[in-house]
Amino acid sequence: TTQALLILFLVLCLLRASRCSITIVLVGRTGVGKSTLGNKLAGKTIFPVGNTLQSETTDVSAHNIKWPGDACTDVTIIDTPGFADNSLTMSNGELLSKILSFLDSLKGGLNIVLFCLDSKTRIDSYDIRELEMLGLLLGKDVFDHIYLTVTKSNTHINEFRENVYKN
Repeated sequence: TTQALLILFLVLCLLRASRCSITIVLVGRTGVGKSTLGNKLAGKTIFPVGNTLQSETTDVSAHNIKWPGDACTDVTIIDTPGFADNSLTMSNGELLSKILSFLDSLKGGLNIVLFCLDSKTRIDSYDIRELEMLGLLLGKDVFDHIYLTVTKSNTHINEFRENVYKN
C-alpha cells in the first residue's frame, strides 16, 4: 500500500503542474479492496468496507477531498461496484455504462483510473476483457490514464513468507 501511495503521489504531482482538480476512479473485480484503497488515499474512512461474502459497494459514489498538504488540489475519489459480482442485478456491461454516465457528469474529466487487482490472484483473460470494455466505452485514450494497482499485499505477506521458507 505504501508503494502504491508513493506512485500515486508522484502521478498527482505531475498532474498538479497543470491542474487543481484531479479525478481518481477505482475499478476492478468485487472484493479486491477498491473501497479500502480509496479510504487509504483519502486518509480517512469515506467509503464503507465489507468483510463478508456480500458486497458492500453497490453503486458508484464519489467523495471530494483536499490533497493532504496541498490546499490547491481538489481530489475526487470515485468508488465503483466490482465486476463479476453475482449479488448485483446488473451485468458488467451495464456496470461500465453506469460508471461512464457518472463520469460524464463530472466537469473536470478523468485523470486516473486505478484498475485494482488482488495480490493473491493473477491477471487473467477476465481482467483483460474488463480493460477492453473500459477502452470501448471510455475511448482508447483511457489507457493513458489506467494504472494497474495491486491491493491487499499486506494481508498476504505472512502466507507469502511461509511459502518462500517452505520452498
